[in-house]
Amino acid sequence: MLSRHLRLLCLVYLFWWPIPTYSQPPGPEITVVYRADTLRPQQARLQGGFWPRGMNRTRPTALRADFSLFNHVQGTSSHTSRDNSGFVSTTASGDFAEQHLLDDLDATGYIYRIHVAENIVDAAASLGPYYPYPDEEEFAAIAGVRWIQVLGWTEYRNGDEMDYVENPDYRSELFDSRRTGGAQPQLAGFPVGHPAWHEDPWRFMADCLSFKKRQLFSECVPRDSALEHGSDYLASATRFDSLKLRVQLANDFYAGTEDAIGVRFGSEKSDISLFNDASRGQTASVDVNLTVVFGQAKVPLQSLSGLLLIQTPVPHPVAADDFKIQGAFGGCREARYLTCAAS
Repeated sequence: MLSRHLRLLCLVYLFWWPIPTYSQPPGPEITVVYRADTLRPQQARLQGGFWPRGMNRTRPTALRADFSLFNHVQGTSSHTSRDNSGFVSTTASGDFAEQHLLDDLDATGYIYRIHVAENIVDAAASLGPYYPYPDEEEFAAIAGVRWIQVLGWTEYRNGDEMDYVENPDYRSELFDSRRTGGAQPQLAGFPVGHPAWHEDPWRFMADCLSFKKRQLFSECVPRDSALEHGSDYLASATRFDSLKLRVQLANDFYAGTEDAIGVRFGSEKSDISLFNDASRGQTASVDVNLTVVFGQAKVPLQSLSGLLLIQTPVPHPVAADDFKIQGAFGGCREARYLTCAAS
């Protein structure tokens, strides 16, 4: 339960499961994608980038975003993402981005150049023959695009192209070496009964129920929800470079302890000391040395797979001294996907 609190502040949703293993080898290397948008650079900067319609920056856990790529690319009749989509659309084609701006955005707006990262996945490769718009070359950004990964933009005014502007906030040290997530078929999110559940690779992610003898007909149900798969993938694509842990003892009369209390993350061997002879209601805050505890400065989020409390008794006439935890939580400096980067 304690590890869940840690992961909540680095993910944007309340659920996490084991990391999926369905990813396929990436196709041709794509390092830059494009997004046509009417949002001004100043506005995009203030809100931290481009957010999916199904997520709210001020309350990221308030909405349950739909992490189904199938639903996302279907969109609405007005050719926009659905209100609950967990993705932001980008394209590998600068020509398509320009055409989209000229045709659908009244020829006025911006084309943003964005450096890819692992949360930007190949929609066509993930959906295979069920991707309906191959000319769009869409790469969908799960949980959105951060402002610090925007390389720059070109403004269009009534169809006239202005000079390209580089983004001074782009963080080259974080993104220059990043690559796309490639094909992620587990994010397809086809509906119940869709024929794709009978086909590779999606059939390994569904349970099929036969309704006639000799299995002449069956209906397939996805084993896990799109939300589960999306949360899994966010965890696998996330790195953090700072972690603070805060633990508070309860204020009950016997909640304190004379024993030494520490914590251990998962299978890691380095224990972190929290309390020695602590009184009830006492709080401990620790900046975790990631290199010492995890052996690396930037740690995959799935490494927070468990949090073990370690009690070291001092000599007692009977047994260890009981204690009671009120709560624990942890967080990184930037509570969002990809990396918790020092500013």
